[in-house]
Amino acid sequence: GILLIPPRKSLSSHAGSLSVAPPRAEWGTSSKQEIGRARASPATGEEGADGGHAAVLPAPWETECAAERRRRSELLRESKAPSSWGDGGDCCSWERIMCDNTTHRVSRLNLFQTYQENLQYCEDECPNLNLTIFSSFRGLQLLNFSGHHACLQNFEGLQGLSKLKYLDLSCNSFQGGGIPGSVGKLVSLEVINLNGNNIGGTLHSTGEIPEEMGNLSHIKSLNLSNNFLTGPIPATFANMSEIESLDLSKNRLNGLIPWQLTRLSSLEVFSVAYNNLSGCLPDSGQFGSFDTDCYRGNNNLRSCTSSSGHVAWNGTAGSVSDDSDPILYVVTAVSFVLAFLVTITFVFCHSFGQRVILKLW
Repeated sequence: GILLIPPRKSLSSHAGSLSVAPPRAEWGTSSKQEIGRARASPATGEEGADGGHAAVLPAPWETECAAERRRRSELLRESKAPSSWGDGGDCCSWERIMCDNTTHRVSRLNLFQTYQENLQYCEDECPNLNLTIFSSFRGLQLLNFSGHHACLQNFEGLQGLSKLKYLDLSCNSFQGGGIPGSVGKLVSLEVINLNGNNIGGTLHSTGEIPEEMGNLSHIKSLNLSNNFLTGPIPATFANMSEIESLDLSKNRLNGLIPWQLTRLSSLEVFSVAYNNLSGCLPDSGQFGSFDTDCYRGNNNLRSCTSSSGHVAWNGTAGSVSDDSDPILYVVTAVSFVLAFLVTITFVFCHSFGQRVILKLW
């Protein structure tokens, strides 16, 4: 697989290396309210510290299979939360949580495999997690909930997080038919990792990449690999003008690689390996520097720049496709028309051209 390379300008604290803020003498009001809401139980409907609707941070998971079937969405049970997550003290000093030094609001939640060692699964079932539980963290910049193999629901619940820059939900399972278009509203995002999710629902279900993802103009790293994504690569990805790493490998994508992607001048890492793509390989812009491993496993993809008219791809020879950059066709056609008009003008309007015509007659 392709390693997701952190972008040059992404957040300084990445998944797995998030430091813990030093304890402060007093609670930050905003962070206390957020954690208070997050610690309330969904089963009881208990209100949080500010009397708001209950929301639950992933705390101890249910580990008995029978109970998991009965309460798949219940997260507070037998396993243990991090030792620093007590009932009192400054939540900003808790393990895996960081707060903004100025606003005292929770800014980073690094929940990577927080309870992975305590999870037990029954057949094809997985514990449910409604992503709306994070909606009250309005100052959140980093959210890492990777590696839980949980069934994620209501991605729309994140769209109010206007400051979110880093989102890692890899190694879980999306429910509800694929990536919703609302992801395009998280315009501050710089890093998205949805690698290894069962996007679409059941094991062999499918989903397409929403065109709205092209609205993420500040994105620098996007990993959608190892899913069951189908359909074309959206041409709107050309709007991701700052993207440096794009991994779409190991899906079921089909159609052409949009020629518009050659406009991505910052793109350094690219892979569409092991899909069902067809047509010509882009060779302009940054795409001229990518090797064939980026396209491996697409038997109908081929180079269309060979002087012989035939190329070898995956060990087989094939004729050059008619698919090409439409701009090339337009430029060629316009050049031909202009040359024709210049010739006609010279022949009939210039005195020398008129003498040539008279001699021919």
